[in-house]
Amino acid sequence: MCINTKSFAKIADHIVPNSLIIIDLDNTLFNYESRCAIQTDKLIEQTTDPELLNTLIPQINNLEGFGKLQLVTKWSESKIIYLTARTRSQQIATRIILSIYKIVYPVLYAGSIPKGEYLLNSYIKLDKFNKIIFVDDLDKNLESVLQIQAKIPVPIQTFKFT
Repeated sequence: MCINTKSFAKIADHIVPNSLIIIDLDNTLFNYESRCAIQTDKLIEQTTDPELLNTLIPQINNLEGFGKLQLVTKWSESKIIYLTARTRSQQIATRIILSIYKIVYPVLYAGSIPKGEYLLNSYIKLDKFNKIIFVDDLDKNLESVLQIQAKIPVPIQTFKFT
């Protein structure tokens, strides 16, 4: 079952010890305010003007709730990773944005590979966790991850970030 939410704090309430929290970037963690992420990222990579850079950096959706999610993750000895449909060509801009917010979790770049398939074939040992929490804004990604449930012995809880 997928839960709709606009709050990372609500997601934090579902974390159990040793959970894996997988968060999408664009339109889930990052809010580009209707700007094109790819074009904005190119400008972020190219600019040397700090004032321009500050205007380009996307906001974090629900920053306060994200803070709670990070604390609960730490307290519960869980782990956060990002799984994005971005390609490796967007890696520099992604790192710049995350570093500005002092966010240091691993980022996996799925590109056009369905996110469920990507997770199954990644280096992450999904079966070592007690629960997987997957957060994304797109139905196709949520459905893709739910499809792998039968292939792993760990419960998956999905959240649609709206």
